[in-house]
Amino acid sequence: MKLFTCLYGYIRFLIVIIQNIYVIPCYLVINWVFLLPLRLIKPSLFYKIENNLYSWTLYVVSSWSWLAGIQVFELGVNLSEIAPNNKRKPKFLVVSNHQSTADVPLVMYNMTSHPELIKMWVISAEFKYTNFGPVSLTHEDYFLSQKRYVKGDLVKHCLGLGDQRKNCYVLFPEGGFRYKRIQTSDSFAAKNGLPSLKRVVWPRYGAFEELADVRLGVTHIVDLTILYADQDKTLSIIDIAKGIRREPVYFVYRVFELDCDDDDDDDVSPITDGSPQNELRHTARNRLNLEWLQNLWKEKEQLIEDFYSDQENFFQTYGNGRPIDLSYSKLFFIHIFFISIMTAIILSLYTLYILIAHVLFS
Repeated sequence: MKLFTCLYGYIRFLIVIIQNIYVIPCYLVINWVFLLPLRLIKPSLFYKIENNLYSWTLYVVSSWSWLAGIQVFELGVNLSEIAPNNKRKPKFLVVSNHQSTADVPLVMYNMTSHPELIKMWVISAEFKYTNFGPVSLTHEDYFLSQKRYVKGDLVKHCLGLGDQRKNCYVLFPEGGFRYKRIQTSDSFAAKNGLPSLKRVVWPRYGAFEELADVRLGVTHIVDLTILYADQDKTLSIIDIAKGIRREPVYFVYRVFELDCDDDDDDDVSPITDGSPQNELRHTARNRLNLEWLQNLWKEKEQLIEDFYSDQENFFQTYGNGRPIDLSYSKLFFIHIFFISIMTAIILSLYTLYILIAHVLFS
């Protein structure tokens, strides 16, 4: 049985590598070769096509978790149900805790249930050199280097986006994986008279402050808490690729709608039925400071502690969650599309090689 499990894991890992080989190059070639004239002539149409291709690429990445039996459940506010307020289309700033290499692909998986969100990720500069880095670069994501960070660069990047339809910024304010930052977080807490956190680490404020800049038009702060079955043994990207750990992951959403500057940010109004998991909170924009973010992380710490200490009571409060599922037919179509494009590219390159060889050696 153990031999079969290992064999299954390595076969799945090989399949993931193969899918990377044909999906990512196809996305890049289509955008940087086939659609380059369109990008120069009609950028709006180019970015619509690019975003669809990006969504399909994320769908493939999401399928690795889904087909591995890793089921994501969404609890709390449903982002798709947030209606425009005062004729303003919602624009979200998602802030999440960060625990492992599985966080990003699982957030991608979760976001497949919200196709209306056009995302821009704020991710570590090291991500640029991964297999998915060129895709993120093409999609105009922001690579954050803590050593080279200059205040104002992130706002400038967002204002200069070619695709101004982006309506969801995704940020991990903790600045790294929890297990790597515990010691630094404890030192920061000791120096600043803050309590030591067990379940999360203290967030960094710089990127959050810039993304909350009024010029970017964010209308809602979305607090996302990722809950693994075992926080001391979280899933990793390798576990997802091998598919040998079938377990649920819970995404808890709390949403704060930004109001005009005032002194009252305690008002709570429900989106639908007023039950705890569906409450939309309101906060004044001028309250978005370091203290506000730190208080949010204190609440996140308590939420995670409640989950691990008494799950029965936790699910009574938040409900069992909305399972996120993908479509076999859509996944099949996406793979056929990318395989067809890759086949066409290979045949074109081979034909070009034959023609060049014929000219040179005939």
